[in-house]
Amino acid sequence: MSLKWRAFALAASGTLALDQLSKWSVRTRIPEYDVVPVLGEFFGLTHLRNPGSAFGTFQDLPFLFFVGVSVVALLFVGALLWRSDSHDSYAGTALGLIVGGALGNLVDRFYFREVIDFLRFDLRLFVFPPFNLADSGIVIGAGLLLLDIVASEASDAALADPPKPGEESER
Repeated sequence: MSLKWRAFALAASGTLALDQLSKWSVRTRIPEYDVVPVLGEFFGLTHLRNPGSAFGTFQDLPFLFFVGVSVVALLFVGALLWRSDSHDSYAGTALGLIVGGALGNLVDRFYFREVIDFLRFDLRLFVFPPFNLADSGIVIGAGLLLLDIVASEASDAALADPPKPGEESER
């Protein structure tokens, strides 16, 4: 198994397992709508159920819509993974985080017809909408993928236009 596939499998399975374990813990220990302070008012755990998408939008759409969107996204990510270099563990990890997160929320949709959200941040001026570890995996994976693309583009540009002898490199 190539480095890319090992990194992908570890990131996807780890994200999915941690997400489902954390949601089970919240479901069994925190009554719905309660908030348990962890770091004062800044950070706490809650138990909310989100039938919609990000920030609770589109709650009136049927759950099969969200299942369909998730399947299309997973197919897209799968195509990216298939096309990436077999030694690219960075892309494998990033795509694994995205897939693990998408599968974590998909499991919730099948079992509960909604997603369990529980991480709550109060930034004083703004209370960030509660989210879960699956959402975090998706966001972190997408961020890593963007960093990988930017770094790759910068590397390709540097290789395509090397400094000419006698020219100073810009710093």
